[in-house]
Order: sequence, then C-alpha cells, then structure tokens
Amino acid sequence: EVTQKKGSHNMTLGELWTGERSLENREAQRALMSVLDVVLKQDAERRFLAVSGAFYDERRESAWAMMKAVGNDGATQLWFGYRQSIVNTESGPMLQLDRAATLMLAPIPVIEFIAMKLKMRVDQLSTERIVEKRVSAKLTEGNKLWSVELTHSKRVHKLQGIDDKPISERTFTKGEGDEARTMTIADYFAETFPTVQLRYTHLPGLLCGPKKDPHRIIVPLELAKFMAGQPSRERGAEMAQIMIKETCQEPHQKFPALENIGRSVAGQSQQGTAAGFGLDVGRLEEVRGRILPPFACYYRENANPNARDVAKMADQKGGWNLRSEGGGRGDVAFQKPAAGGPLLAVNFGSRGDERTFGDFINNLQRMAEQRGIRLQPPRQIIDGSRALSGRSGGEDVVKLLSNEIARAGMGEPPCLLLCLLPGSLCENGKQLYPAIKRWHADTGIPTQCVQKSKLVGKPGAANPQYAAGVLLKVNLKLGGVNQYGGGAGGGYGV
Repeated sequence: EVTQKKGSHNMTLGELWTGERSLENREAQRALMSVLDVVLKQDAERRFLAVSGAFYDERRESAWAMMKAVGNDGATQLWFGYRQSIVNTESGPMLQLDRAATLMLAPIPVIEFIAMKLKMRVDQLSTERIVEKRVSAKLTEGNKLWSVELTHSKRVHKLQGIDDKPISERTFTKGEGDEARTMTIADYFAETFPTVQLRYTHLPGLLCGPKKDPHRIIVPLELAKFMAGQPSRERGAEMAQIMIKETCQEPHQKFPALENIGRSVAGQSQQGTAAGFGLDVGRLEEVRGRILPPFACYYRENANPNARDVAKMADQKGGWNLRSEGGGRGDVAFQKPAAGGPLLAVNFGSRGDERTFGDFINNLQRMAEQRGIRLQPPRQIIDGSRALSGRSGGEDVVKLLSNEIARAGMGEPPCLLLCLLPGSLCENGKQLYPAIKRWHADTGIPTQCVQKSKLVGKPGAANPQYAAGVLLKVNLKLGGVNQYGGGAGGGYGV
C-alpha cells in the first residue's frame, strides 16, 4: 500500500479519490497514477540498469539479483530483476511487483565469442573464415551497437564492425610531414605497448572509430571484451524454452524472491525521491487464494461410436493425459471424428526433406485412423521449393498450389493441404505462410503447416506427441469435435 505523509499522520492515497466514476474523474486518476509511477521508479533507475521497463542490479548487491550462464556456448547470460507499476484497485493505488528476466551478452573476450559462433577453436580462426561468414554484419545487426572494453587501456568503444584484412597487413600513416611513416596495426601495438604480446596478428582488427569513419580506430581482436549489461541478440525456440524453464517457478520458490524485492523497494521509498515527495511503500499485501477444481474434458474411450465417454482432468501443472484407460488401447478418440478424405502434400523444403516429410505423413495417417479419421495418403509429395523465389511476394506459391490441384486429377477436392515449412517462424511468416493462407481463403480447402524443425532429431518424424497436437487442429479444421467440456455427452464442443 502506498501512503503519503501529511503533517503528523499518514493518509492513504485512496483518500485522494472522490469515489466518482465519471470520465473526468478517471482521467484525473490516470494522470495522478502516472506521476506516482515516475516518482517511485526514479530511485530504481538511478541505482539499477533499466531494460524494457524492468530493473537489474549489475553489481548483484541486492538479494533478488541473480544471473546465470545459459545456452551451450557460454556467450549468453540470464539476468533476473523486477518490474514495478502503480495499479488502481478497490482499496486505492497499490504498487504491483513481479519478477523479470532478460537475456544479456556475457562479458567475454570478443575473439572467444567469434570462435563460439563459428564453432571453432580460437587458434583455428582465420581472416578468410571471418569474412566469409559475414561475422562483421552479424556483430553489428540491430538498432544498438555493442560496446567493448580494451583490456590494455580500459577504454570503451562502440563496435562498428570487423576489418577485412589482418592487422599484420592493414597499414596507416603515423605522424605528419618528415616524421610521417607507414606501419601496420600489429607493428604499432608492438611499438606503443611493448608489454602487450599479440598472438593473433593474422586475424583482422575491430573497427571502433566513429560511424562516418570506422577505420579511424582499429584494435586487435584479442584485446577487446564485451561490456557487461548489454542485451543479447540470441533468439529462437531454444532460448524461449530456457526462459520459460528458468522463470516458471513453484510458489515456494517465487514468493521469497518477491519478498526480497518488496523489502528493497520499501527501503528505497524511505529515502531519495520518494521520501522527498512524502511517499512511503508499506509491507506486501497478502490475500488468501484458492485453487479452482480442474476442468473436465470428455473424450471417447476409442474410435467406436458406441464407446463410453472418458473424463480427463488437468493435473496440477496443467498437463493432460490422453492415454486410454480401463482396458482400451492407444490414445483416447475424438467425440466427433471428421470424415477425412484425400490429402495433398507439398514440401517447401529441399528434396532431402521429402523422406522425413513422408514418414511424418504416415505416422499422422496411422494416428488419425486410431481416432476415427480416415485420411487417404497423397499420391506423391509435391516439390514446392521452386515457388520460393523471394521476389513474387508469395504469388508463385499461390499459383503453384492452384496448378497442382488441377494437375492432381483427383475425383474429389483434397480434404486437407499439408505443407512442410523449412525455415524459422519468422522467415516463414514473411511470404510463405501468408501465401498459403491466401490460397486457403480463395479455395476454401483447409491447410495445415508443419515445421521442419519439429521433424528432425529424436524422436523426429515419429514423434507421437507432435502428431497428436497436429491432429487436434486437423480434426477441428475438417469439421470434427475433439471433446466436450462441462458435461459428459453435452456441454460445449471444443
């Protein structure tokens, strides 16, 4: 609870509200809330590093501050902090606190970072390899440049890129007039810093000059390391899974961290800006919670139309066991399986992906039949890679799908178009996926996309869990009902 000291007594900020619900009154409340939010965040912004509205303690002096290395290469750290905001409740304004986490670039030598990303040892690096893999462009992508600290001088520079020549060949002119002489970057450092022994003069240097002239300052790779507290550019499914695993904690683990955050914020309010405005943050409010009974979903025991309903309850972690019970075999069936029909399959990946895609289709067809859906296998898997020109805005994809439907010569239209997408979600979302959905809107034929990344590795295309998840979508798209919620044999179809 946030209170404001007035004279010799405390007044809750809720007393500032008149209780009116008029538009003018709500606007006044909103303006006051934003002022309080700025005041209470001021001291945190001075003490901590602010990233995307959350606060992180770089020095790890606070009890709530934690950081740990994540990923396989050690180039990324997961930092834990907190975020705060003023919210209006029935009891007046309250300070809402929660844990926060973000991925940070580890403060490691730049040369080690490059070796990790190229999956090589440092002594295997070469200028040709670094230029070929476009390391310079990858280090400078994004809206904000990374900062590096030079180990021999402790100076900090913005990293503008990497040179395309080794420092033993990159020359510059030192001095003016009669004293001017041409020398290499390696010779300059050997002469100016005799105690610094360079081992990798065959590698290019870092460009640390101003944006208009990055080559004005060039330093050897081995003499620079990344500054701490810089947001990482690592993205993807692997990092997302790590974030979820590390931040989703049991209540007995999360609540102590929130108590530490609450004590820290309350301590800040007793001094500095908040105290100057007469604001005080009290103890954490506790309310008694209750766990709602799990929601029951009713499936069929098996694909037999006369099979009994089976109630499936979510466990404490929100998981569902869809295995058959009471003597049944395999997985439970849908309440209303779709009729099915012929499949049309298009592989937008490489020719080498066709076998993997075929194995997945066979697995999907087998599991669909167990659930009462009869999917007819495609006559062949169509090669869709030739439509990925990148210049047509996806129109080539739409034309290819329309032409293949006509060329297939089916007695009836396919019940489903199954597509294998080769790239990441971001890459597929630019042209390929929208084009497939435009084709669906024009023809009315349902589509189901499958990510190639889900079919590689183990268990890969034979993964029953992934196929079961795809079938949940397919059955609904084909007009079926997966389960009833709210009562056996009735309720709502889901």
